[in-house]
Amino acid sequence: MNSHTIPEEAVFNFCATILPGFRKIMKNLETLDHDLSAHAFSMHLMELGREQMSEVADPSEQDVEFMTGYIESLDHDNSEEAFFTAFAGGCMMGLVIINKAAREDFGRALRLIEGFAHKEFTSGPF
Repeated sequence: MNSHTIPEEAVFNFCATILPGFRKIMKNLETLDHDLSAHAFSMHLMELGREQMSEVADPSEQDVEFMTGYIESLDHDNSEEAFFTAFAGGCMMGLVIINKAAREDFGRALRLIEGFAHKEFTSGPF
């Protein structure tokens, strides 16, 4: 583990902290009639999370390219899991933009966010 490795516990605590806000956003949005695809809605949530944390309204071209590729990689079969992963990933990206999280940790943080979302939003016998 190098000095830039973000602890799993820190990412899980971060996810637990933003989860109520995500649920509130989703509850507020469920009353809206929108024609967005799951991918477009995920992109919107990722941009929202990034903007909330960084307070930078317009993402860089590099950020847009990354977000687009990341959203395409998500499994939208469980939409709530994908939506939270996108939102939390955007929040983490915002922290990287304002240097509150190390850029070197971003990939690991995204994988940990995906793990948190899977546990939180997947119900099953196991």
